[in-house]
Amino acid sequence: MDALRTAENSKVCIKRITKASNEIAIGKYLTSEELLSDSKNHCLPVLDDFVDPEDSTISYMIMPLLRDFNDPEFGAHGEVIDCVTQLLE
Repeated sequence: MDALRTAENSKVCIKRITKASNEIAIGKYLTSEELLSDSKNHCLPVLDDFVDPEDSTISYMIMPLLRDFNDPEFGAHGEVIDCVTQLLE
């Protein structure tokens, strides 16, 4: 789900996660200052996270939105190659 983060007036992505998952902790670790200095680290930062007020077994992770869901087109072949290279790193 996408939303607008009012603090920066920026588009964000909200991801629903079970609390049993370590995904939020892993995401925060991978985007720590120490690991972000590595040029091969392409992880999105976790901007925020919160527990569902109605279901304590569910958490939500807030990350920057990279692209709108209806805009998947690449402009050039080089962009496709760059994307695949980054995905495989």
